[in-house]
Amino acid sequence: MDNHLKIDWAEAWRVHHAGRKTPGDSDYWNGRAKQFSTHAGMSPYARKFIAKLGLKGGETIFDMGAGGGTLAIPLAQMGHTVVAADFSSGMLNTLAAAADALELTTISTLRLSWEDDWFNGSFLIDPTGKLPKGPLREKQFDVAIASRSTIVADLEDAFAKLTRIAKRKVAVTMATEFSPKRFDALKVAIGQHPNEHDDFIYGLGLLLQQGKYPTLSYIDSRKTDAFVSRAAAIDYYTQLVGEMTPEQTARLAAYLDEHLIFEASTESPEKSSADVRFMPWVHPEVSVENPEQGPNNSDHDRAGDNKHTHEQDHTHERYMLDTQRLVRWAFITWNPGID
Repeated sequence: MDNHLKIDWAEAWRVHHAGRKTPGDSDYWNGRAKQFSTHAGMSPYARKFIAKLGLKGGETIFDMGAGGGTLAIPLAQMGHTVVAADFSSGMLNTLAAAADALELTTISTLRLSWEDDWFNGSFLIDPTGKLPKGPLREKQFDVAIASRSTIVADLEDAFAKLTRIAKRKVAVTMATEFSPKRFDALKVAIGQHPNEHDDFIYGLGLLLQQGKYPTLSYIDSRKTDAFVSRAAAIDYYTQLVGEMTPEQTARLAAYLDEHLIFEASTESPEKSSADVRFMPWVHPEVSVENPEQGPNNSDHDRAGDNKHTHEQDHTHERYMLDTQRLVRWAFITWNPGID
């Protein structure tokens, strides 16, 4: 452990982050917001996250990187008071509309980025009109969470802000080696080396170095990719693997020809989603966290509008990969009161 603590984990993260593809700016997520929905029920991921959170009755929660409301909506439904923060106004508007439709009165939205000055700014915007304007306050919330949203340049600063704002607990989820974006079989098939996404190692190292003594557990699910067309599958995996040579592009097409299975379903696509944050079939990639629970789109999938339905017989076409992948998120908590 002593050798690990000698590493400058904050700087190591900056180097690690500099070499990765970022998930998009606010304009990108504003454009995607209309394809997100919070009307599909609680996802297996959200259910596991909330169970691990160990909340007390009626707590105040700050959800940073809330997006369309994967956690904020079910937490408000459970009676907690939630401030859902995100840098995308489009996402916040989507979340606010869902909260109004569900007649939730204990959830507010806040336009905020990791890079903003949380505690001295006067820029805070609340589309719902429920939150007073002004800076956030130290120890304002019982619990602060950041679910799959810590892909930031300065992880040390992000963790420090969560620690300052929370009274009882901070909880984040970070990618492990079993990231949704890791697909070793495909990479090998097209002649590329698998990429690593062990983000949580940096988070743990940073917290230990600060004397926070975090706790670690995991949220596991099975991911099956499904698409509304073969072209959508090619588009998604092209984004996933990055730059390819013409030979690798041909190998990708051949791999999909071998492993994509056509399926026609009579189930309504609007009723088949398992993720509270997404409505599948609106955009190409659909990942199933649990086959018994239905489709669930991953956080950073590229949007599209390919949709195939048969109005006469009410069937819906999709192309599913014939293999499942393990997706494992590191669930990290720490006590913000320990200095």
